[in-house]
Amino acid sequence: IGWRAQVFDCLERRSPTLTHMDADILENLRQAYDRTSMVGWDFSVLDGRMTADDPWWDFEADCLRDMA
Repeated sequence: IGWRAQVFDCLERRSPTLTHMDADILENLRQAYDRTSMVGWDFSVLDGRMTADDPWWDFEADCLRDMA
């Protein structure tokens, strides 16, 4: 069993009382996973499908502060 199937099996076991809408959302996610493939750090499959704001933290500043 692949990791994708394991994720969905786990979600279904943790939510034995899925509503019809929840089940539809879960099925849509399952189908989206089946249509895509992400390998390593290649997130190009998300281009145009996902947007996010910049994080509130500054990684470089945090590292410099911790190394001082």
